[in-house]
Amino acid sequence: MGKVLCMTQRKIQVNDRIRVFGIMEMEKHHDNIGILFDRSYETRTELDDPKLRPTYIYNSIPYDFNNKNLVVNDPEESDKIEGYMNLNANDPNRILITRNGDWIKHVYTDTLKKYKEVGEQWKKGTGGGSGAPENYENWEERDSALFVNYDVCRRSYLTWIYMVDKGIDYLFGSSNYSVPGS
Repeated sequence: MGKVLCMTQRKIQVNDRIRVFGIMEMEKHHDNIGILFDRSYETRTELDDPKLRPTYIYNSIPYDFNNKNLVVNDPEESDKIEGYMNLNANDPNRILITRNGDWIKHVYTDTLKKYKEVGEQWKKGTGGGSGAPENYENWEERDSALFVNYDVCRRSYLTWIYMVDKGIDYLFGSSNYSVPGS
């Protein structure tokens, strides 16, 4: 805990981003994603319940992040992603760095904002792309590996997240593109 982090360790790395989203994608966290997006409560008990607060949810993730025995699986067809070999949600060098809820919140909200910006272009069918024939009406049926073509920065980790999101019926891409808990 008292370890001083060098600049490289503190800077958010691609593998940090995909590990956070890979953990959030796990079944045990699906309700948490819903809570982060839907902040409307029906009863006073729900309003006062600390487990329904974003802070509680973000603070529940670091244990999983730092658990070297917890394996985050790559999404199906992730080997099609440009630069796939550089993506490792189970990078032991990143897992060993102690994290806290504030760091998880920052990584999650920052990455989600980027993901949703590219997702808007993907759904609209704009952004240029490769010129390959794509069905504008059925964006969900496009080859997921093409998602990177809608990102001017070509961040392959966003395609990894899109593939994860597709596998959980777009839990991250829901709620009208608002970033939760920010």
